[in-house]
Amino acid sequence: MLSLNKLLEMAKTDPEKQRILDKAISFFYCERNKDIESFIKNGSRGYDSNAVMLEEKGITRTYFLIDEDSFQETNEILDRAINIIERSQKLVGGRIIIVECENKDSLLEFYEEHGFESLQVNNSNGLLQLIRNYYK
Repeated sequence: MLSLNKLLEMAKTDPEKQRILDKAISFFYCERNKDIESFIKNGSRGYDSNAVMLEEKGITRTYFLIDEDSFQETNEILDRAINIIERSQKLVGGRIIIVECENKDSLLEFYEEHGFESLQVNNSNGLLQLIRNYYK
């Protein structure tokens, strides 16, 4: 799993790494969800990528899961993400996890099975926001 934040930090000091990052973003694709592909590849407000813009402003964190050998199960991906959140929570605190997803029954069921509850629909992008209490 690669952190976009770490990749951006490396790219700031190394033009070759910036070139590699730019190339990786341009080649990124997601067959299952073109909105994710657009989030990574397309930008606004002077940024080449919305993901980069939100990363640099500290609004979101984006991770790339690269697994050439096998398909990652959705449960495993969520487990990895929650593991990162757990490590972060130990450092800075926090009590909730919020995710956004397409407003589809199958996604709602998946997140509900993992302790999330529907919160609201984000009016700016139409995505369903779900919340899960997290405190250890």
